[in-house]
Amino acid sequence: MYALQEAGKLPEGSPKINPVSIYSSKSSCVDAYNSIIKAEYKRNGAEEVTDPYLVSAFLLMKDLPFLYDLIYREFPYAYNSNSGTFGRISCVKLFDPQKKSDEKTYLRSNPKTKYYESECIYKYPDGFILPIFSALLEWMEIKGNKVQWKMPSPSASIETKLQKFTEMFIAVSIKDNDYNPQSVGKNSGAYMIMRQTFQYNF
Repeated sequence: MYALQEAGKLPEGSPKINPVSIYSSKSSCVDAYNSIIKAEYKRNGAEEVTDPYLVSAFLLMKDLPFLYDLIYREFPYAYNSNSGTFGRISCVKLFDPQKKSDEKTYLRSNPKTKYYESECIYKYPDGFILPIFSALLEWMEIKGNKVQWKMPSPSASIETKLQKFTEMFIAVSIKDNDYNPQSVGKNSGAYMIMRQTFQYNF
């Protein structure tokens, strides 16, 4: 939806979407979605979504839960490669079968990703990755009368280049916010850094 807003392709009367709201006010995201649908119903004269831009956006949305999970699973390794030890951040927990579970640092079992429940090693607040996830809109484009990915496989770019993409984000947005995921998730500068990075890198 935000990609359509940036291109001026949302139905007339749609509310302005702020990507920071993904973290700071999830209810406002729901309200914005409902308002967009109502604006489309009004434009269409029926409770049906026929606008080709919205239809294509809904089709593209099916990729987003998988990409969210992928970023969540891979980001700790990108962090370790760029900066040090992700597991030393106080809000991070991890599973290590060689360590005794204490529920403060070490978990009893593998945590799972939010949507597809894939096993991973680290459990941490999503404030660290929402600026990255939000930046995916820079990999979308309007072509013809639909929104689509600019590349064949955004997941491949995440898997192979996340370390490079997040180098500045980690240094500026995470470290400078004292490793506080709430501060990172609400920091508009963090979203801008990742948008600029994704804009010029696929």
